Amino acid sequence: ETEPSPLFVWMELPEENVEAAEQATVELIMELAQEPVTPEELAKAKMQLEVGNLRMVETAEGQAFHNGYWTAIGGEEFASRYVDRLADVTAEEIQQAAAIYLGSGVHIAAVVLPE
Repeated sequence: ETEPSPLFVWMELPEENVEAAEQATVELIMELAQEPVTPEELAKAKMQLEVGNLRMVETAEGQAFHNGYWTAIGGEEFASRYVDRLADVTAEEIQQAAAIYLGSGVHIAAVVLPE
């Protein structure tokens, strides 16, 4: 995997908070480029991703989302290796990737609002 992939941040919040939430998110992501996450933060994030990945396939709707999501970002082979590869990620690798891909703060935001 030599190409950058999308980073999704999902939020549900009042419309008037969208701009402030976007700015706060960009600032937090840019912090990742400056210093590595703590071992505790890294362990918590890995656990949340692993559990979320497992819970995703508990329902038919979740399985459909899982298949579509993983097909869009790397295919079933990538999905099947995800949890094993996640275990090997280091705080330094996260910092390095954040500096390369997110450190400038340049981003594209998509906002979906109710009608």
